[in-house]
Amino acid sequence: MTYDVHRPRVEATDQAGDGALAAMFNIMRALCGPQWKPIEVRMAHRKPDDVGPYRRFFKAPLRFDAEGNAMVFSADWLVHPLPGADSHVRGLLQRQIDALEVRHGADFPEQVRSVLRTALLTGHSRADQVAAMFSMHSRTLSRRLDAFGVGLQELVDEGRFEIARQMLGDSAMDVRQIALLLGYADPSAFTRAFRRWSGTTPGRWRASAAPSARPNSIPVK
Repeated sequence: MTYDVHRPRVEATDQAGDGALAAMFNIMRALCGPQWKPIEVRMAHRKPDDVGPYRRFFKAPLRFDAEGNAMVFSADWLVHPLPGADSHVRGLLQRQIDALEVRHGADFPEQVRSVLRTALLTGHSRADQVAAMFSMHSRTLSRRLDAFGVGLQELVDEGRFEIARQMLGDSAMDVRQIALLLGYADPSAFTRAFRRWSGTTPGRWRASAAPSARPNSIPVK
């Protein structure tokens, strides 16, 4: 279960990610009972000086400088019966979900943005792979994006730039690691792309944009 930011220039993504993970944890406990626990909790930011609050809250292995914010748990929980499940309430909620999909379904580029971060970080950002997520051919994907005046490569570059800035600002990953995560076999190719997007190199961007001291992020209860 992941939490991804796919809006450009969002601030405080480390605190937002920690809060989202804490909310996920509480929701899963409420759904599955106190016996539920994650296998691992991944955070897409640097390891803070004091990890005690994280250990006390999650009571699970922690991984910082991860490629994304995620709660990893056994797939067995996906078929775990929910206590107090109500089919009538579920029907009401499904109708609300369907209404939201109709309301926001017209913004197709935004739907593509919503899946691109995971696609980029898992190496599934080719046109045919992204199109398959929407059960369509890559030519159909291209036509639908063209109708909004945007191309898939533009969205991919936008997503890569946002992920790169987040990792440079919030994590201690080196440029080579970030380049590999974003699908660049050669760090120099990533550096050239980043210069094209930002006008500077990843190292200079990190030195000028990343604060030298960040307050520790603490999970909320």
